[in-house]
Amino acid sequence: VKQGIINKYRNKHNINILVESGTYFGDMVWAQLNNFDKIYSIELSKELILFNRKRFKKYPNIEIIQGDSGKILPTLVKELEEETLFWLDGHYSGEDSARGEKDCPVAEEVKAILSTGMEHVIIMSDARSFTGQRDFPTLDGILSYITNIYPATQIHIENDCIIVELKTKSAENV
Repeated sequence: VKQGIINKYRNKHNINILVESGTYFGDMVWAQLNNFDKIYSIELSKELILFNRKRFKKYPNIEIIQGDSGKILPTLVKELEEETLFWLDGHYSGEDSARGEKDCPVAEEVKAILSTGMEHVIIMSDARSFTGQRDFPTLDGILSYITNIYPATQIHIENDCIIVELKTKSAENV
């Protein structure tokens, strides 16, 4: 279902770059392998980084980046020269995942993405978790933050994903 959501918005906006936070075992990267010209995936766990770098070493369009996505994205977004689809799923989710300074760096990730001034598409996984607990912002809080910066942005929830289609200008200003 989540792979289908990514494909839907990739096609709708004709996007060629995917940035993922939370590589985990690389299943989303694998599913999107032939759908994007370039895929960046950020993973905190050193063990999972080794696994995924080995898994994707034959694919020059895939870059697996080790580190905290909340700290990596502010630098990475400056390198992006076109609209990008961001799949934000980098949060602590139990024993198999790594725990950073925060259980969920999504607030820092969104702040970095919004700083570009570009009409990116952001898809945040696990909408049900946006309750203000475990370092997740509240749903209202993150949506207000985004629409305060980009008031014309379209946001909705679809299959437990928050879909954000950034709009830098309202229709009347075009």
